[in-house]
Amino acid sequence: LLTALLRLYHREAAWSGKFNWWGTRPDTRGPYYDPETWEESERIANAVNQSIQDASPPLRRDAIKQLKRHRFNEGPLSHWLPKKKETPTEQEDKDAEAVAKTLASSAPAEGQALKDLPYDDLVAQASQAAGDVKLGRKLFKTQSCYVCHTVSKNQTPRGPHLGDISRYSRAQLIESIIKPNVKLAQGFETHWFQVKGGDEHEGFVVWEAADEVEIRTIDGVWIVMETKDIEERGTREASMMPPGLVKNLTVKEFASLLAYLESL
Repeated sequence: LLTALLRLYHREAAWSGKFNWWGTRPDTRGPYYDPETWEESERIANAVNQSIQDASPPLRRDAIKQLKRHRFNEGPLSHWLPKKKETPTEQEDKDAEAVAKTLASSAPAEGQALKDLPYDDLVAQASQAAGDVKLGRKLFKTQSCYVCHTVSKNQTPRGPHLGDISRYSRAQLIESIIKPNVKLAQGFETHWFQVKGGDEHEGFVVWEAADEVEIRTIDGVWIVMETKDIEERGTREASMMPPGLVKNLTVKEFASLLAYLESL
C-alpha cells in the first residue's frame, strides 16, 4: 500500500521535449520520466507521513527504503531520509551573522558570561531574566543546538526532541543545559557497539530483537546491526551532549535561549 501511495504521489507531466524519451540509452529515473505533483499529492504526503510516524521500527525502516527507491530527496517526505552531514543553509548563515552583530553591539551591562558565574548565581539570574524569543531562536542555530535536537515532528529524528520541552520548569532546563550529565533523558542513553571488521557505532537504541539491533546516531543516521556481528557493546555514563556549550553566553542571551525553548 505504501509503495502504491508513493507512486501515486507524482504523475507524468505532459511531454515538452525536455527529455529524449525515445533514445537508445537506458533511463533509470522511473517510474516517471518527468514527475509532477497533482491535486491529491498533499493528501498522499500527509497519509504517508502519519503512517511512517506511527510505524514500528522495522516497518519504518522498510518505508524509508521505499522513499529512497522512489527518490523522495526533496519535498514533504524528504525529512525521513537521513543525512550523514548537514551544512548550514543560506538563511542559517544570515541568522548567525545577525546574532554576531547583535552580540557585538551589546553593552557590558548585558551581563557576565555564564562561565564567570557560580552555578547558584547563574540559576538565580537566568530564572529572573526576561528573554527575547526571537534572539533565542537565532541562538538555537548559532550555538548548533539544531544539529542534535529537533523542534518539529516533521524533522528527521536525531537526539532528544524539544517540541514539548516547555512542560519543564526553567530551573530544570537550566540544569539540563549546564549540567547535561546529571540526568539523562529516558531512551537517550548512549550505547556503543564494536562489530566484526573493526567498525564502531554509537547512538541511541531504537529497536532491539533477538537477531538485530537498530540505533540512531546523533546526526540522524539509522544503523542496523545483526546480533551475530556484535563483538562487544556497552553504555556510556556521560551524556552525548558535552558541558560548556553555552558558557560564553551572557545571562540575557541564555535567558533568550530559554525563552525560545519555553515557546515551543
